[in-house]
Amino acid sequence: MFWRDLFVTHAKDRPNERCCCPNLLAASGRGGVLSGGPKSDWESNIPSSADPYNCDLRHRYDSDTPQANSEEVCGEPYTVDTGTGVGEVVQDCYYEVYEEYCSYDVMEWVVVDTLSLDGYTTVASWPASSSLTSDQRLGKTSESYLITFDADGKEYPYRTSSYDIFQEATIGSRWLIEVNGLGGL
Repeated sequence: MFWRDLFVTHAKDRPNERCCCPNLLAASGRGGVLSGGPKSDWESNIPSSADPYNCDLRHRYDSDTPQANSEEVCGEPYTVDTGTGVGEVVQDCYYEVYEEYCSYDVMEWVVVDTLSLDGYTTVASWPASSSLTSDQRLGKTSESYLITFDADGKEYPYRTSSYDIFQEATIGSRWLIEVNGLGGL
């Protein structure tokens, strides 16, 4: 690895080369709407805000020890040689544990659209959320920025999701970065 003293440039400074400046690659957000519908799960997993209905006991797991709502299941008896000339009759048993499996209705936010914006600029911006209706909301968002550093005529692209780093990478700013043996940052 080696260190390079690099600086950020802009295409208008060097018109015969592609833009090597801070560029906003992409910003996106998911628009969602509140929607309800039936679901099913084990009663212990149902959200406390939901009311379970149509519950029935179902086999959930097996246990070596007795549990609440369990039923003992045993195999056929068989004889084990004790080494004394007398065999011992044994039987292997386990417990089938039953729990309530229920239906329930829940209101949750469902993704209906993804808003996105991408382009090449030194000013970061987000897609307009004005296209969301009054019963929709903006959900999870993400962003990605590309900063291209130039040193001795060689370009080093750097991707980040940090808006702060993108803002610091102004045209003409100087940076000390670490370049690995493969030429990457």
